[in-house]
Amino acid sequence: MTKPPRSERRTVADLDRALMSLAAHFDEDVFVIVGSQGVLVGWESTPDAMRNTPEIDIYLPRWADWQARNPDGETPDFEIEGLFGRGSHFSQTHGFHIDGVSPDTAPLPKAWERRAVYREI
Repeated sequence: MTKPPRSERRTVADLDRALMSLAAHFDEDVFVIVGSQGVLVGWESTPDAMRNTPEIDIYLPRWADWQARNPDGETPDFEIEGLFGRGSHFSQTHGFHIDGVSPDTAPLPKAWERRAVYREI
């Protein structure tokens, strides 16, 4: 398999690849994208200057449920970093990485889910 060229500009295809990979690994179907790449969720023609980053920041909204099923003390953000983060096989294969973050990374206002932009893949 040929490696894709490295690009610092994230695309909607990158976002979809990240979400599909996380969905398969975590057996989850909802994720929260925070940071600059959140614009890819609802704005496919995002200007290049807004997509200039090597990573996509993502967390599991059902954080506590995941930890309850995995009592070994590891948190989902560390698992994401280990499997999909900088230098991982995922990163080397796809030319970008996923930063595992937590709900505390970007505290969201009350009832944010009603105003969120959703993307189904």
